[in-house]
Amino acid sequence: MMKVMMFDSETALFDNTQTNIHCKQYLHFLRLAECKVTFVQYHGAKRLDLPNVTCRYYPRRYRRVAKLLGPPTVYYLRKQSMRLLWRLVRPDICHAHWIGDELWQLARAGLRPLVATAWGSDLNVAVKAAADNPLRRKVVAALRSIDHLIVDSDDMAATAEQLAGKKMSTTVLPIGIDTEQFRPGLYQQRKESRDRLGIGLDATVLISARQLGANYRPAEIINAFAALNDIDGGQIYLVMRTFGHRIGVSLNELRELADQLHVSDRIRWVDDLEYSKLPGLYAASDLAVNFPVMDAFPVTFLECFACGVPVVSNRLTSYQSNGASDYLFFTEGDSVDGLKTAIEAAIARLDQLKTVAAAAREHVMRNFDERVSARILRQTYDVVLERRRRYSPPWRIAALFVKVR
Repeated sequence: MMKVMMFDSETALFDNTQTNIHCKQYLHFLRLAECKVTFVQYHGAKRLDLPNVTCRYYPRRYRRVAKLLGPPTVYYLRKQSMRLLWRLVRPDICHAHWIGDELWQLARAGLRPLVATAWGSDLNVAVKAAADNPLRRKVVAALRSIDHLIVDSDDMAATAEQLAGKKMSTTVLPIGIDTEQFRPGLYQQRKESRDRLGIGLDATVLISARQLGANYRPAEIINAFAALNDIDGGQIYLVMRTFGHRIGVSLNELRELADQLHVSDRIRWVDDLEYSKLPGLYAASDLAVNFPVMDAFPVTFLECFACGVPVVSNRLTSYQSNGASDYLFFTEGDSVDGLKTAIEAAIARLDQLKTVAAAAREHVMRNFDERVSARILRQTYDVVLERRRRYSPPWRIAALFVKVR
């Protein structure tokens, strides 16, 4: 059985140390791929109880003594702690999520073979930063040091190579979903969800399914919703999901904006949900609205498609990957007025778009069901291992002495 040491994402540090659903999905893929997993979490995180998964904690970050010892000593101590962890587990593959400080530390410690998954924001923020920005420099160093990179779109692969300044070994692998769980026709869940939201079955429901960070422009979505021609009729509602880091966004300010625009009674604010309850929320929705400034390839597209929910979105380069653009209803331009116009046009032809969404579901089932993702992930590991065996010295020994700068 292949042994994989998977590292939790840095985003857990900013989300109450709770393991992100994307990491949990990867753990699920590894279970489907029949791998034995050691999952390395941050201190304070709730240990996961999953078959074939052993939980350990990241080595201490030595923050309390960092000023006393100095950065070089702290880096040395952390590197030795990382190597000790590697020796204890002896994994076939090391796999880290998020391109940032932790991946850079893993690479410096010489943990090999090292696979990393980029989530989009990590690369998009770094590529827009100045060349001498410390974060960008760590991202560049990490990218140059890993054995293989997993991205969710061709655009992200190009961005990674731009940062690294070299051709990279990559796999395009969006986070797959369970298409048996995410499916259309959940009529009982539709009624129950709408009852909880206080929305009648005859109403048209829009959903903003992304995180509440400023990058996803929730204020612009609310403004476009308030400008809809039929909003005064009272039969159009907006569901705003409020999970995530809320970077650059105040929920109170968004509520105040809704008050000022006189649409508070037509907006429902939904906090974080258990993953198993997401299909019910999609079942309650008729149309998804997506309007970020920058993006990778969002798993919410796959969830919407699998549930037969049409998606209105602005055009971004990453959306041209994975065959998704054929099934999206794009805005003309990137303005609030353009979004409002696109939503109105989508509502007017909702029956037609639901036919498109049904075809999108077939596309997702063929290419992005979680069982397909698990198979591709295992194949990716096999390729990395074979390449390393063929072109490297005995890496179980070499990994302990490799010096990464």
